[in-house]
Amino acid sequence: MIVIIIISTYVLMLVLMFALGRLLKLNRNLIFFLLGSDKGNKRLGNLINLERQFNLLGLTTYFHIAPEHRYDLYKNKRYKKFLPYTEVLKFLGKTKAILYLGYGSQECITIRVQESLVHKIKLITDCVWLKKYDFFHPDNIFILGEDEIESLPEFMNKPYVEIENSVLNNILFWRLGWTYCIKLLVAIERLYVETVILWATWNMINNGIRY
Repeated sequence: MIVIIIISTYVLMLVLMFALGRLLKLNRNLIFFLLGSDKGNKRLGNLINLERQFNLLGLTTYFHIAPEHRYDLYKNKRYKKFLPYTEVLKFLGKTKAILYLGYGSQECITIRVQESLVHKIKLITDCVWLKKYDFFHPDNIFILGEDEIESLPEFMNKPYVEIENSVLNNILFWRLGWTYCIKLLVAIERLYVETVILWATWNMINNGIRY
């Protein structure tokens, strides 16, 4: 039952992501990067270096990097608050390419890759293993460390190559990946816990209890 709920929620999110992304679509002209949690400040230096390289090539970028803990938000001016997904969709609507860095993580189709496919946005990544998938096309996916960085502006100016729906359906709905399902379950659990805490706090206030 839990697995069915997770998969249903996942599919609903994909449909919502597609619909809202179409409604919010603007003139795409930037490279968008979203990092939900910079664990231990390990990735920040590499990201800043990449951003500098992109800017020197004349590309417009927006890197949204959130710290691992909220109290780290004020330790570095590059950190930003957590970005709600409705805001992520707005950025996707005006984004020409998404930067996704796997950092040697396991080979699975993540939400960033799926956003690229659903919204027909180019992908810049270090995940060489994506080349084995049917949806890979060199005009859509730029491999950092393999493709020449100087050719990135040329890559950005090429039109996006349409991917057949049969390939997309196979990727988006059947290869869900247990890793993402587990992460989604954790997120749902966290939301439940926060809701319980808010309810308990409100109940205590209404009963005249202060702490």
